[in-house]
Amino acid sequence: MSERVLDEWLALGNHQRTGTDGLLRPVDDVEGIGPAYAERLRSAGVRTCMDLWMCSPVYISIQTGIPPARLLTWQRAADLMRIDGIGPQYSELLVAAGVRTTQHLAEFEVAELDEKIEAVLTRRPNIVGSTPGATTIKGWILAALTLLPPGAPLDIESTEEVPERGWSWQDPTRSG
Repeated sequence: MSERVLDEWLALGNHQRTGTDGLLRPVDDVEGIGPAYAERLRSAGVRTCMDLWMCSPVYISIQTGIPPARLLTWQRAADLMRIDGIGPQYSELLVAAGVRTTQHLAEFEVAELDEKIEAVLTRRPNIVGSTPGATTIKGWILAALTLLPPGAPLDIESTEEVPERGWSWQDPTRSG
C-alpha cells in the first residue's frame, strides 16, 4: 500500500468502523447462491451473509454436501460485501480478481487492482453491469482500511492474518 493512500486514510480522522450492513443480507444475495443452495444452507443454520462469513466451510460442507471450496468463495464474497458500494456482483468480480478478504483488499494499490479487474472483465465481460472506475476502487480500498482491526498487519506477502477468526492461512500460490 502506498504512503499516499495510507495518509489519506489517516486524514479521515476519527471515523466510525462499520461493516455489518452487508452481512445482514440474506445468504442468497451472494452471487452463485440460488434457491437450492440457499435452502441447503438455511437447513444448516446459515441464513445471512454474516452466518456464512462466520461459519466453518468444512463443517457446513458436511452438513449440506456443498464443497468447502465453493463455501470459501462465497465467504470471501460475503466478507467483501461489508464494504459500502460492494454488492453481490462487485464482490464476485473482486473474488474473481483474486481479492481474498477485506484485509487483502486494503493491501492493494488502485492501479494494481484496476489491472486485475480489467483482466477478469476481459475473460468474463458480463460479470458486472458497470465497470468500477479508479475512484470507486480507491473508495473500496479506503473503506477496507476502516474495517481493519487495530494493529492489523498491512503486509501480507506470504501469510494472511485473520485476527477476528484467530487463525492464519499460508497462501500456496506464493513462495516464501
